[in-house]
Amino acid sequence: GAPKAQLSSLGSASWSASAPHIVSACVHPPCEAGRMGDKLQKKLVDRLRASAKINGKICADCTDKFPNQINMEHKTFVCMSCSGIHREFQHKCKGISMSLWTAEEVASIEEGGNVRAEAVFLAKWKPGDFPTPEAGDTGKIRKFITLKYRDKKWYSRGAAPDDPPHPEPISKILPGEAPKIVVNRLCSPYLSHTHSL
Repeated sequence: GAPKAQLSSLGSASWSASAPHIVSACVHPPCEAGRMGDKLQKKLVDRLRASAKINGKICADCTDKFPNQINMEHKTFVCMSCSGIHREFQHKCKGISMSLWTAEEVASIEEGGNVRAEAVFLAKWKPGDFPTPEAGDTGKIRKFITLKYRDKKWYSRGAAPDDPPHPEPISKILPGEAPKIVVNRLCSPYLSHTHSL
């Protein structure tokens, strides 16, 4: 028989040849996938921060500035104190920079925001009804959130800003028939017909 060292070498070579996919699967991809995931998360967080600059400079439920939490229930930007109170009402909240995000979540927040929520939940509100609570005044904030979201004291769905207009189909923009693409026979003998868009 062959020496043990030779058998060991043959066995190793045979295993490598029969399962190359197993060997290659263990090299690099997990790290690359992690880097890709990190890049995607950074882009999503950047989108949320850009949205906050437009639609969330002040907490949706008090006077605190530059809130870093998001009330997922109502798609609003809220401060840390208000997010804790929202959780008491079973409203899910996530930190902008400390949470993992999906593209769908970010898109829904971009479509929402404090201005849109205010137009709905504070449509009939006047400062004299219940002044916006000062930052950190948890008692008044809790009462304000109760009236605003649970009791819907000032709610009016019809007061929400209009949705952005949908783009017109190209058939309404271009006059006459849609343009055609003609494939030259010299370029491809297999695609010699005229195709309409």
